[in-house]
Amino acid sequence: LGGTASGIFTVAGAAVNATWGGADGTTTRTLTYTIASGQNGQAAINETALKSALVAGITDTSGNAFAYSGDIPNIDSTALPVIDTTAPTVSSVLVEAGDHAVGDEVTVTITAANNEAGLTLSSKTFNGQTLSNITDNANGTYTATYTVVEGDSDVADAANVTTSLAFTDDAGNTGAATTSVALSGSSIDANSPGISSITVADGTYNVGDDVTVTINAAGNKNGLTLSSGRFNGQTLTESQETTPN
Repeated sequence: LGGTASGIFTVAGAAVNATWGGADGTTTRTLTYTIASGQNGQAAINETALKSALVAGITDTSGNAFAYSGDIPNIDSTALPVIDTTAPTVSSVLVEAGDHAVGDEVTVTITAANNEAGLTLSSKTFNGQTLSNITDNANGTYTATYTVVEGDSDVADAANVTTSLAFTDDAGNTGAATTSVALSGSSIDANSPGISSITVADGTYNVGDDVTVTINAAGNKNGLTLSSGRFNGQTLTESQETTPN
């Protein structure tokens, strides 16, 4: 016995190749099936094909052929495993609607192709952060939480978030990662506004004078609200936004 045998092992009823191992003059031979890509289904042993190979391939030192009749005992007492070489993939990713700011917890729903349940989200990076609270909803959808962290990328509605999202199944197959997700009806603002400079109008001021204080936002960011406005112990009034020249 030696070389390649076809048909002794089957997967989903189809013959697959296996390789004989062992040396002449010994009492043991091995037959090894190496799983190939694209082979899926119940593995089994074709007893008829195995007996034919043994009869054709074994002789004693005098040249007498191997003879065997009846069933091979215990050959199928333990079922062989189900072969799975199909890697699970991500079919869609939905991000919770709304404008999300620093500290917000955002629900991300990831759907597996063919609504496959029982998977592990083995790669789970979203906008630079690791997703948490991952839940298998047993219907092919998986929910997770993205917490917006100061310094993450700002992402406008309809723009793409950088991700790395991939599933692994029980057989150890890992699908290709989804590397970007387009937002729809949501946005991420992960950078709190800062103040770059403050200037006070020149002059000498007396009690009752109105003094103009100009506060410049970092990066000339507009659309902000002066949420805290105290100056020399007093609350600033008549706050308005102006566009820098």
